[in-house]
Amino acid sequence: MTIRVKSLLWFLLPFILIATVTATFWYFYTHKTVKKNIFDQLEIAADELKKHVNIFLEGKRGRIIDFSSDGFVRDCTEEIILRKERIPYCTDRLNTHLTLNKKPLDPDILAVFVVDLDGKVFSSTDNEQIGRDISGETWFSETMSSGFYISDIKLSSEFEQSTFFDVARLLLTNDGLHTIGIIANRYRGDSFRKITRSGIIGESGQEIPLEGLGETGEVYIVNSDGLIITESRFNNDVVFKQVVDTEGVRAAFDNEVGMTGIYTGYKGHQILGVSRYIERMGWVVLAEKSISEAFAPLTRVKIFTIIMGSVGIIVILAIATFFSNMITRPITSLALAADDIANGNLKGIEGIKSRDEIGNLADSFNKMTIDLRRFRDDLKQSEERYRGLIENSSEIIYQTDQKGFFAGMNKTMLDKLGYLPEELMGMKIENIVPVIEREKITSHIRRVIGKGSDFMETMFLSRQGEIIYVEINANAMYDAKKRCIETRAFVRDITEKKKAEASEKHEKELQLLSSHIISIQEKERRRISRELHDEAGQALTAMKINIEMMEKNIPGSATNIRERLAETKQLVIHTLQEMRSLAFDLRPSLLDHFGALAAIREYSKNYSDRTNINVQVRGENIVERFSPEIDILLYRCAQEALNNVAKHSEATGVIIEIVQEEQEVCMRIKDNGKGFDIVDPFEGNMNGSGIGLFGMRERVALLNGSIRIHSEENKGSEIEILVPFIKTNNENRSSEVAENV
Repeated sequence: MTIRVKSLLWFLLPFILIATVTATFWYFYTHKTVKKNIFDQLEIAADELKKHVNIFLEGKRGRIIDFSSDGFVRDCTEEIILRKERIPYCTDRLNTHLTLNKKPLDPDILAVFVVDLDGKVFSSTDNEQIGRDISGETWFSETMSSGFYISDIKLSSEFEQSTFFDVARLLLTNDGLHTIGIIANRYRGDSFRKITRSGIIGESGQEIPLEGLGETGEVYIVNSDGLIITESRFNNDVVFKQVVDTEGVRAAFDNEVGMTGIYTGYKGHQILGVSRYIERMGWVVLAEKSISEAFAPLTRVKIFTIIMGSVGIIVILAIATFFSNMITRPITSLALAADDIANGNLKGIEGIKSRDEIGNLADSFNKMTIDLRRFRDDLKQSEERYRGLIENSSEIIYQTDQKGFFAGMNKTMLDKLGYLPEELMGMKIENIVPVIEREKITSHIRRVIGKGSDFMETMFLSRQGEIIYVEINANAMYDAKKRCIETRAFVRDITEKKKAEASEKHEKELQLLSSHIISIQEKERRRISRELHDEAGQALTAMKINIEMMEKNIPGSATNIRERLAETKQLVIHTLQEMRSLAFDLRPSLLDHFGALAAIREYSKNYSDRTNINVQVRGENIVERFSPEIDILLYRCAQEALNNVAKHSEATGVIIEIVQEEQEVCMRIKDNGKGFDIVDPFEGNMNGSGIGLFGMRERVALLNGSIRIHSEENKGSEIEILVPFIKTNNENRSSEVAENV
């Protein structure tokens, strides 16, 4: 085949292909666009009708809720159900109320019923319905089971209207605890004409316009039996007569959503249809349009495309022939020059002097030769720089061959592991990890080869036996046949990170242990305090009563015995007081029953009596109880602070202030004592009788709080404790306290 023919084909075939593809694409794109636009219009129509149906039904639901909430209806129904002697009177009043006050509220209502729990109508706006037994009707049983029900549209044999539907709801007593009957509204079925948009006659007497439905489109509703329940645009005599068993209806009933597609309509013609399922009623809304009308514009588009495509091909053929003759003459000389470059001759192309595209192509070849020489030199320099980066990297970098043996490594790896290069070259990565990690390493290598890359944490074992924790990020290199020929890995030393994590874990365990010890200590204090109060206290009280009884029975002449008994009685009273004081110090019951503020006030009062130090306790914005943990913390810290004041500060007055903020609780303890120089107040402050400042800090830290101490010589000291505030349930707290008491 000659170059001229080839050039013609090179020009002609792409243009023909492009023209064909463009025309085909344009046709199908237009087809798709038209189809989508029509479907969009049909979906809007169907969704709009579904929306109006739901709004309509919701309005009827709201009406029956209003009727069932009527106090007069409830009172009369309750009178009729519970007081048989007033049935006629209450029935007449209820009938009148329903007829005059309820039915006129909605012009669509045919009748209002009130039914007892046995299914008997005892009140209605339609006197012929009174006394009727409707217990066998579906809407009665559904309302009894679910409390509310809207029935499907039915054909009427009793009312003048051809169709009707019922909306019913349970009637409850005024306290809402007992069911006394059912109230139901029966609506005319043709009231749905107000919300349908099928081009039928609306309430105003004018035809509603069909937006986007054309000459053949319509929107209608099908019930659960497949019957049309709204007027058709083309035939008004289809309600409850026309069965619709199309693909759109079946799909909506099956998936309870609906579908959009092309299928055969109930008239037997192909249509574009959209169906939407109304879950509440089990109905299907359908919007449909004839396919022949929908795609009529595409026929004109198809003819226009064929004509324009034929003209385009003829023009392209003429242009391709012209340019082919101009290009083929210098191509032979250019091909020879290209062969020289392909054979490795980088000297360039000579002999082509033309200034057209061929000449430009020759110049490009010459420039390419120069660039290739420069790129070859740059590549050598780049390889040297890359090798230097690997050698000087702070991370371990190694390379393995297809059998898994080390094929290369950087200086960092040699320094950290203590091996010589020749030693590692005969080893695999499995040889430098502990035995327990080898199975993980083997799985890691399989993942790298299979997926191309993998990341893992493991341990390296140095030549001296030192464990080095590392993160390995490895990648596989493949040949043209997708076979792994080597792997490259970048390894980061995370030994220090692991040590820090272990230290943090140890610190958390110590904190948890401290919290557990404090909890056990508080429980033991409460147990001992309870036993002192309940057992020892009762025993001492009994002894005191026995001594007093003995004093009454001893003759007046036995003065020595009376004196001894009096001394014993005073000793018992003193012991009882000391025991109560000890029990209060251990765990005051006020703390569990009334919280930290009440317990601190009581402790401060006893403290002032013992030490002659005036203590003022203030509480601001305290509107609810704190959690038990906060109560215990505040009380113990206040107790320890007051003990320190008595021992060291020589103060005459102390102010304790507890303030509840929105997010935290603040307690400040300030004295007017001699103060002290603060270096590290928490060091060496543990003592045998209290928790000390160190213990206070530990307790505050367990609740994620903070403690600050400020003191100057001869200016007193101040302790400020801040604790995040956690709201508690007072009822739960009270029950817990009751169980512990």
